[in-house]
This record gives sequence, C-alpha cells and structure tokens, in this order.
Amino acid sequence: MSYSITLPPGRYAMLLRKSREDEEAEAEGQYETLRYHEGQLNRLADSFGIRIAEEDIYRELQSGEILAECHNVLRLVEKVSAGYYVGVLVVSGERLTRGDPVDRGTILSSFTYSRTLIITPQRIYDPTIEQDMFMLEIELLMGRQELGRINYRFANGKVNKSTEGQYLAARAPFGWDKIVVDRRKTIRPNSDAPLVVSWYEELAAGRTTCGRIADDLNARGVPSPTGGLWTALTIAQIIRNPVNKGYVRWGLQKTVTEFTSDFQKVKRRYRADDEDVVLEKGLHEGIVSEELWAAAVANITHETRKRRSYEQRDPLAGLLVCAGCGRAMHRVTCGEGIPERYTHPSVNRRECWQTGATVADVMALLSESLQAVCADMAVADDEGEDERKATLKRADLMEADAAEAQAGIERLFRLVEKGFIEDEDFYARKVRLDERIKEDRKQAAMLRGEAEGMLDTEQRMTYLRQAIAEVEDYEGRAREVNEVLKRLLDRIEYRKEKGGQPHIEVWLR
Repeated sequence: MSYSITLPPGRYAMLLRKSREDEEAEAEGQYETLRYHEGQLNRLADSFGIRIAEEDIYRELQSGEILAECHNVLRLVEKVSAGYYVGVLVVSGERLTRGDPVDRGTILSSFTYSRTLIITPQRIYDPTIEQDMFMLEIELLMGRQELGRINYRFANGKVNKSTEGQYLAARAPFGWDKIVVDRRKTIRPNSDAPLVVSWYEELAAGRTTCGRIADDLNARGVPSPTGGLWTALTIAQIIRNPVNKGYVRWGLQKTVTEFTSDFQKVKRRYRADDEDVVLEKGLHEGIVSEELWAAAVANITHETRKRRSYEQRDPLAGLLVCAGCGRAMHRVTCGEGIPERYTHPSVNRRECWQTGATVADVMALLSESLQAVCADMAVADDEGEDERKATLKRADLMEADAAEAQAGIERLFRLVEKGFIEDEDFYARKVRLDERIKEDRKQAAMLRGEAEGMLDTEQRMTYLRQAIAEVEDYEGRAREVNEVLKRLLDRIEYRKEKGGQPHIEVWLR
C-alpha cells in the first residue's frame, strides 16, 4: 500500500517478529519469514523516503507469549518509552504483541506516552488520535484470540502425530538419530545403540548400577550427550526412556505461567499426570524387548528407593561446596574403623584436585569459623545502627529525587500539549529525566538492601550461638543440625590442596 502523506523527520525503527503460523509454514518448507517481512517493510520505508539503520532493526526469533521472554521486543519498548524513535515499522499491529492484557498495556502505554507512530503496510496508527489507538487495541485483542486458536491447533497436532507414533522431541535420545520417512518424523538406531543395549543387559542381570556405568564411561573418556561427564542420573534417564523398547512419549512435562510475589510473570514446568501423557507404539522398532526394558527399569527403581529409605546422615547437606569447582561435597563411609570423610562425588574427581577431609575436622573448622563471625559481629554491632540509619536516609534522598524527576516528566507533557515546547526538546528532556529516575531507583534499592542486611544483628548473633552449639553436638542429629544451619548460612566453601590443611569459609544469608 502507498501513502500520500509525509512522515515527520527523525529516527525510525523496524520490528521483525515470527509468529506460530510462520514457524508452521517454515516447517513445511515455505518462505523464511523475517527475510520476507524485511523486504516488505524496506519497500514501505522507501515509499516514505526514510532510511532505517541496521542497529534500529529488531529481529525477534522467539514466538513467546510473555513480553519478558522476547528480549528484542523488550529492547524496542524501552527505546520507544524513552522517546528514541519517531515511528516503528511493523508488518501488522498484532505483531507488536499477542500477549495478555498486562503486556498489551505496557506496549500501548510506551507508544502512547512517547507519541511514537506505528506504521504498517495497511495503516498508520497515531497515538495522539484516539480512534487510531482504539483500532489498534481491537487488532491486538483479535490477535490474542487468534493466538489461542493457534496454540490449540499446535498442541492438538502434536498429540495427533504422537498418537500416530511419530517422534517429535527436539533432540534424538542417546543411541538414536532423527529421520523423516514419508514426511513423518521418526528415529533409527546409530552406532551407540549396542552400548545402550549392553547397559540394559547388565542392569537387568544385577551385575552393575547406573553409577558404575557412569564411572566406567568417564574413565574411558566417552563424552555424555551434553559433552560433559556422565552421571548416574543421566544413565537412569536413558534406561527409563520408552523409546528404547519401541514407544514414543509426548506431554511428560507441562508448562504454566504464574505470577511471582513481585508480580513478574514466569513459566514453570512440572510433570504431567499419567493420564495426560501420550504413550504409543512408535514408527521405529525398539532396540530392546519390553521384558528386558522392564527388568532393567525395575532394578534401578529398587536401587533408588533403597537409597532414599535411609535417614539423613549429613549435617552439611546442601551447604558444603568445593571452592575449586563449586560442586557439593558429600559425607562418605570409607570402611570399618576408618573415619567418615567429606569428598567429591566420584564423577568430579577428574575435574577438580581439591582433596577431602574427615567429618570431625570439617565440623571443628566450621565451629571455629562461626565463633569468629560471632565475635566480629559483636565488635561491629555498636557502630552498625548509626550506619544503617545513614544508609536509609541516603535511600530516601534518592527516592525523593526520582519522585521529583517523575513530576518533571508530567510537567513536560503539559508543556508540549499546550505548545510551549517543541517535540524534539520534549524528547531530549524526557530521555534525561528517564535516565535520572532509573539510576535513582537503582541506587535506592541497593541502599535499602544494604540497610536490610544490617538489621537484627543481635538476633543473628543468637542464631550463630545456637548453630555453634548444634555443630559441636552433631553426631546422630544430622537433620536437626542441618535445619539450624540452613536458616543462617547460604553456603560453606571448602578448600584443601593436596598435602595441605583444610580451610572453610562461611557465607551468611
């Protein structure tokens, strides 16, 4: 479509964004969406005589529904809110967002308050014209409804294809390669398949465990599917995969969108109920029989349940980590008459050369470290309250400055509406005030965080004294000691070079 109007001078941006329909079309071998749309919008820009720099082209490869997940769209919205652009070119209004009312409101407000034009091949939306914004809101709402229909069709299509026996996961499991036969997705065994079969045979016969298989693979230098070291969990996941007995599974995990306590949207994944999971005979042939698969899975399930039946024995579980590699240290039994030790899991001994120490030595060091922290707190307590008040006062000043800058923006809007200042002057002043507000709020939040860390010193010292008493009497009370320490500590870093003495450093919450 050609326009007979002239756009105002200034800087323009272009938004290129995929949708679910585009992904489906590309999967069928049709045109590459972003390149096609870029050509379309470049022709539109040429018709207006405007040039868009490469750094002002925002290519969003995600088709996500949440604005926070679409990083390039989010960058554009931040620039628009700051009055950086005169207008934004986009294929259609609904390409701005098909998100929920919160995201729609965020995007519409950024264009409305900055007076940024939305330019499409069909229409130009001027945020200063109420009818234009009303039409845009309707288009975004219709786009949201269409997204719901697309999501339903997309999910239903996946279920139907899985029911037919197609393999739809993004990656092939270990021992398999993805292929397409008669336009249907499936898998076939590769050179690693005999290795997987041997694991089933050994596990079913009770001659090995997942941990021993992982240790053997690491000793032989065989890379894991992710390129790192093998673990017992990785082996167990491969063994439990029904693909190996000739089945396909779909929908094992569900994704839901939730609000956090600070009203941020996040996606959570959880295991679906068994009745919601598709488990069907696949188009491929299995590499093991159903009987062999069931016997191996039963053995590793029995092994896992047996381990979980033990009482907690490690008072530092979830706290003690190696300072060299960041991995957890575990309490292990070395044999009759030999003191128990803290050491790395076997999978990590080839990556980190920190050595272990006896449980008694580590607990004695922890007691000494906690006593030192408690003594330091007692010395600093007298000066801490004055420092906390001063920090809070600085935070109040930063927030007051941010409020003053916000009031300045509101005055700017009134001035430009009455024609007392030009648009260019308005944008320049608003950008400076926005940066000032952002920096003030950042500093205020940081200062309040520092002040909060100075609170309740006496209470923290009480917890410390309680923790010291628990650490000195840890035998047979691992769970109780662990609970007390986790209320107080974030982590305990352990270090011991070969031939040296062990050292630990505690990090308070």
